[in-house]
Amino acid sequence: MSSNSNQPIEYDFAFIGMGASNILLLIALSKRGVFKNKKIAVIEPDAKSINDKTYCFWADANDSIVADCRSIIHRKFDTVSIKSNDLQKTELANYYCIQSIDLYNFATEYIQAENVTKYNKPVVQISPHDLYACVAFETETIKAHYVFDSRPIAYQNLSAKYITLKQSFIGYHVRCEKDVFDTSDIEMMNFNIDQNNYTQFIYTIPLSKNEALIELTRFGDKLVEGSYANEVLDAYIKNEFGNYELLHTEIGCIPMSSYVYPPAQLKNVLHTGTRANMIKPSTGYGFKNMYAFAEKVSEQFQKGELTAINQLQTTKQSRFYFYDTLLLIILRDWPAAGKTIFTALFKTSSIKNVLKFLDEKSSIQQEIQLFLKLPIVPFLKALFKHLMTSGLVRYTLSLLTVLIYLFLANNDSSIAHYFMVSAMVVGLLSIGLPHGSLDQLVSQNKNEQPFKFITKYFLMVLIYFILWYLIPVLSLLVFLIYSSFHFGESELVQSNTKLSPVKHYLVSTLLGASILTFIISTHVIESIELVSIISKFKFSEELTMNLQAYSMYFATASFLVLILNGLSQNLYKYRGLLFILLLGILTPLPLAFGLYFIAQHSVNAWNHIQSELKLSNLILYRKAFPFTIAAVFFFIAFIYIANHSKMSHLLAYFFIFLASISLPHFVMMHLFYRNKNE
Repeated sequence: MSSNSNQPIEYDFAFIGMGASNILLLIALSKRGVFKNKKIAVIEPDAKSINDKTYCFWADANDSIVADCRSIIHRKFDTVSIKSNDLQKTELANYYCIQSIDLYNFATEYIQAENVTKYNKPVVQISPHDLYACVAFETETIKAHYVFDSRPIAYQNLSAKYITLKQSFIGYHVRCEKDVFDTSDIEMMNFNIDQNNYTQFIYTIPLSKNEALIELTRFGDKLVEGSYANEVLDAYIKNEFGNYELLHTEIGCIPMSSYVYPPAQLKNVLHTGTRANMIKPSTGYGFKNMYAFAEKVSEQFQKGELTAINQLQTTKQSRFYFYDTLLLIILRDWPAAGKTIFTALFKTSSIKNVLKFLDEKSSIQQEIQLFLKLPIVPFLKALFKHLMTSGLVRYTLSLLTVLIYLFLANNDSSIAHYFMVSAMVVGLLSIGLPHGSLDQLVSQNKNEQPFKFITKYFLMVLIYFILWYLIPVLSLLVFLIYSSFHFGESELVQSNTKLSPVKHYLVSTLLGASILTFIISTHVIESIELVSIISKFKFSEELTMNLQAYSMYFATASFLVLILNGLSQNLYKYRGLLFILLLGILTPLPLAFGLYFIAQHSVNAWNHIQSELKLSNLILYRKAFPFTIAAVFFFIAFIYIANHSKMSHLLAYFFIFLASISLPHFVMMHLFYRNKNE
């Protein structure tokens, strides 16, 4: 369908995608009479004419979801079974299954009763326009007062702190020669198959006494392969149920991610489905959440309570997000433990209590009882990784470093000074220098010979170092410019901010310049002394006094820039950066810069490299070690040749040394980030 004029066709409501979430929402809104005298657009490129998936959920028989979906419930099971090597467990539970084709046809009945126009084309962009949101296709645009957006999320290029796995499955709809299935019992998890370095199980939904949907499900970072699944399913079905006829194949993938997708920025766009975080990260279940969300949204529309409708979300306790994150870490890093954990969970607790926990309806006391019966070591390892990735460990260590320094400075300044130097040396050797020693790994030319790479790298360092000697003021200016961009770009990557190329360069430079300006202006006297030594530029007494007088204005302005940038994206993402910068106010310039460079910039960059290269910390340290030792050796030789022992001069020379080796590092990391985002 296309418009007959240049003006976009206007609608009251637009549904992007006809998956379970938007179907349930459309039905709920229609039932409440919200669509009366309204125009609705339904946008779905897929014909939705086949049964491509099965939705399952557990509920009490008198729950509203059962009553509302009764006409399309394909199967109800009175018992649920779990099987593993040492576990054969069956318990009473109301477990329901709905075929997707029945849900699609159910929605069609409501669509036909309303003033609905269908668009069988993909959405290119959603943008604001007065009181509407414009929905653009390739060749035309429509606009709607309210848009319900259920487009899939692209999980690529997320920050390393987020875990993203896949629940992939391949299912056989089979007809067996004999009556071998109990139609009242669903086998939710059968772990008696090879795990293949993942967490894998068989899921069996009886459709009749001799028909069933039998799925191989995998939790992991790679999809279950067709040839592998065919081999496993064929062997399993023949071994368990005998000869069979394959009637139909179901293939699907459900995202399992710790990433919480933010609400829509446009006030009349509401995220639904995966975009509204309806899928439980650790299990992939989401149908009940989608139903509850649809009821909540339709009630708001019926009441006319539409202020900040784009921010509407289901209530979720943060502790369940924490539990899911730990389990995702285990499934990603120690997948063999998945079978052990799920088996222990169902073996030591009733299936009903486990399902209640997975439904996020359990109490803290019940959860503690569940956890006490699980293997503790995998969760402790996952907790440590989570704390490291989330930043709690590094920010806690930064706070302790500052507190110890302040305590020592209050009693003995010389001891405090040695502590500061020691802390910086440890930080530089543990992460500051190693993160820059991985440049050959992130190089775009993977086939370049190491000797050639090192030669080019060293020549760039040498040329820049000579420039420092010949034109120190220009060299300092160059350093401030590329460092601003480098630091800012790293923060944008850490916050997962995607911008156009021009905006990326501008925002990165502004962000990094604000960081450096804040550190310098909160340590203006030390900075003036350092710059004087480095650049051999003599500051007049009047200039020094003026810089002192205006330093707090510069500091406040730069900090506001950082906050405003955070607000434009998500201030929560910048909390670590702001915390580190504020801590630095309490310390001398070397420690203030060291806190940012080591605990913030270097750790973030290390995580970015590790996430992209998929290598362990141990492997990365091994690869970084020779270059780290070389950097230390060159610095010692540099200081020996310079023949300076005065601390202020030593700091200045270290700054020049760090700037010189940072130039090629900046180039390598920029190319790495650019390639990562393409």
